Amino acid sequence: MDNLSKDVKKVMEQINIPEEKLNQSIKVGVQKAKREKKLRIKKWSYVCSVAVLIFGLFLGSASVSPTMAKIASKIPILGQIFYSDADVGYLISDKLEENGYKSSIQISSSNKEINIRIEDPMDDEQKRKKVAGIAQSILDAKQYDAYSVTVASDTNAPTEEPIKDEAVQKESARFQSIDAELREELKQRNIEVWSIMSMNNSNTLVLNIPDTETRTEEIKQIANEIFEKNQITSISLDIKKVKLDKKEQESRWAEIVRLIQGDLKGKKEYKVRTVGFTVNPKPTILVDLSISNVDDRAKRFAKELETVINDSLDSEQIQPKVKNDNYKIEIYNSKGKKLN
Repeated sequence: MDNLSKDVKKVMEQINIPEEKLNQSIKVGVQKAKREKKLRIKKWSYVCSVAVLIFGLFLGSASVSPTMAKIASKIPILGQIFYSDADVGYLISDKLEENGYKSSIQISSSNKEINIRIEDPMDDEQKRKKVAGIAQSILDAKQYDAYSVTVASDTNAPTEEPIKDEAVQKESARFQSIDAELREELKQRNIEVWSIMSMNNSNTLVLNIPDTETRTEEIKQIANEIFEKNQITSISLDIKKVKLDKKEQESRWAEIVRLIQGDLKGKKEYKVRTVGFTVNPKPTILVDLSISNVDDRAKRFAKELETVINDSLDSEQIQPKVKNDNYKIEIYNSKGKKLN
């Protein structure tokens, strides 16, 4: 992704960035098992505004900032996917493992802090410096200057996973149980389900099914029986029929956004806090900035950033995935005001 023009950089220097942190930060816990090479990244939200999303077609995580959550509430459910800083966590964790370090990583997307804890009973300062250097080398190689790195020693080996907020954990377990039971019942009847999703602050469980499926009443009956068995009275069912081409389109745009979001979030000059997308009614990339202004300078910056994103979408690597889709890019300030 090309750098922004010098004129735009001058504009950026005049834009005020709010000092306050978001009420919600995305925490990415990265754990290494002794005999497994597979990295496990778990994301937790500690705010009830947006907490639990369960996808059958699990393409991303929806732990989002309050601003993007507000934007998302106005968008149809399918394709409402947001990307965190998990890819950075993968890169750093893999490199640390290669160098013999066992670690857990937490990343705050709001202030771009990467907090690394390593298993080190001796609390060796030199070891912490080496780990910080490894992490920084990854960021430097990617030219990601938006992140800061801190390293602490965990003297109680083995490293333990962070504990979820109790309410979030309970809610997550509840919906995972319903999700599994509902899928099994529908599978026995040869009813295909593409995704099952629920958001806090919404008493609705959303099922995305192929538009060719006609047994909606049967699906509702099955779901209601499961709700009743689990003594759940506060949830209703919303069945959405989705065209096959939309499902394929969503898969493509999930990959597209994954490819471009690293640079957007990793480089200070772009001032990007959250990246997401929807495919309804048409593919739309959603970008949430850390700037609070809505004046001409902020709007000029947003238009230049939109050009940068369009250039990336026109690149040799990404253009084949875009195909002939008619897409748009929406850029918002930190207060949810559209800038472009």
